[in-house]
Amino acid sequence: MKKLALTALTTAICSLSIAVALVAPSVAQQPTVSPAAAPAAKPAAGINPQAQLIEQLKITKDQQAKLAKLELTVRKKNISVLTPSQKEQLIAANKQGKPPSFTLTDEQQKKLKAIYISALAQQEAILTPEQKQKLQDFNRQYAPKP
Repeated sequence: MKKLALTALTTAICSLSIAVALVAPSVAQQPTVSPAAAPAAKPAAGINPQAQLIEQLKITKDQQAKLAKLELTVRKKNISVLTPSQKEQLIAANKQGKPPSFTLTDEQQKKLKAIYISALAQQEAILTPEQKQKLQDFNRQYAPKP
């Protein structure tokens, strides 16, 4: 159960990271697609849904800076919840491109959930209503199915 909660929380945090990925310098150089020209269905094989989202949201430079700051804050808070052993396991898992395999305590789960909820609220405050709607649509379309 706790391992499942870790996976769900990791997935949720990765979802937040999708918006954070919008702050990458290369994003500012990518051409934008008007919402009318953006495909409504799932992209064809080989097309990155995250790249599609980045184009559709049209994040401003100010929003990029705010999202980057939020992402750093969330990472620091998440890591501060982990024990030294868990931190080592997380680093090792990241190097291997795998999810961590440790178990979180109930207290850690509560803290991580609170961090996630706070981060989502802060993300919502950064995005415009139109961007929020597009992000919600994206999450419904591409979120892993239980």
